[in-house]
Amino acid sequence: MKIWLPNQLYRAKPLILILLAVNLHYISENIYLSILAPIFMGYGFFVIIMRILWLGRVTALSDLNSPEEGHNTNHSV
Repeated sequence: MKIWLPNQLYRAKPLILILLAVNLHYISENIYLSILAPIFMGYGFFVIIMRILWLGRVTALSDLNSPEEGHNTNHSV
């Protein structure tokens, strides 16, 4: 679900999805909404876990204009 959100709402999107899922599960008696609740919850937890895992990652850097020739760098993806 790639939509544009302001920075504060972008950070809160997984928490909002989890709260929406909990509310759908407890408020609704509709079976389809009860099926959607765990999906929303799982997606929210997935986003939180991925953000935590990517928190310590360093992006790949290029040394094309580096004054040191033969300088090896590690690239992580």
